Amino acid sequence: MGYGQCLSAWSPDSNLIAVCGDNKVIRILDRQGKPVLEFPSNQQTRIEGLCWDKDNDSLAILTASNVISIWSMG
Repeated sequence: MGYGQCLSAWSPDSNLIAVCGDNKVIRILDRQGKPVLEFPSNQQTRIEGLCWDKDNDSLAILTASNVISIWSMG
């Protein structure tokens, strides 16, 4: 999952988990731990938080510089 501090956020339906380490690569895994999606953050600063929308369609990514990016799963 990268190195350093690891962040994670379960989707509201508990079928997906988003994880990220200090390498700023966000990974989406299913309940069995199988990779669903992987993408690098386009931000230069450390990722501070991950949060799903209520429909599991988007993931909000908060950085240390207070920038929020929205990643669409669709």
